[in-house]
Amino acid sequence: MNVALVLAAGVGSRVGGPKALLLVEGLPLAALHAQRRLSREAERVVLVVRRDVAELLAPLLPERVRVVVSEEDDALGPAGSLRAALRADAFGGDDHLLVTPVDVMPATARVARTLLAGLEGHDAARPERGHPIALRGRVLDAGFLARPEPLRAVLARLGERCATAQGLVGERDLDTVEDVVRLTGSPPTFFSPRSEGTA
Repeated sequence: MNVALVLAAGVGSRVGGPKALLLVEGLPLAALHAQRRLSREAERVVLVVRRDVAELLAPLLPERVRVVVSEEDDALGPAGSLRAALRADAFGGDDHLLVTPVDVMPATARVARTLLAGLEGHDAARPERGHPIALRGRVLDAGFLARPEPLRAVLARLGERCATAQGLVGERDLDTVEDVVRLTGSPPTFFSPRSEGTA
């Protein structure tokens, strides 16, 4: 099964709020990721968020989105979000995962399909630069649960079992207010139950 795993449990201090709630195209960015993946190649979406964000997003998310609340140490970063999803049994070892941080625009269908196809004969596939990455669920095993590490370290350890899609460029991070302004044309705004223009 193709499962999109959106890592969205960060605080978002550099942009002024949780990036999961950053309004892009009228939706919180986490909801936009879920919508795009479900309309294309994913049968399910797993969204890893903080508890307060989960409560705000819940009414906006379709049925095939599973929300996992992360209580992991912030110092672990995205590795903590991955461990939270693993602890919650949010995916299986045979699942094909499309893993993305929330702080990028959703990948195009072409990028997602290319990476998922790269799992034929490999345990992981990555673009030349950017996000997302694809990997088999079994790569995140009990060892990762005990000692989570950044995905780049996991991919490096896989060596030749990780395919790099030459010439494929994924999405770049939205790390700063300037990045958000460049994308949206305005300073960051965040979803709240009273936000205008959300579905």
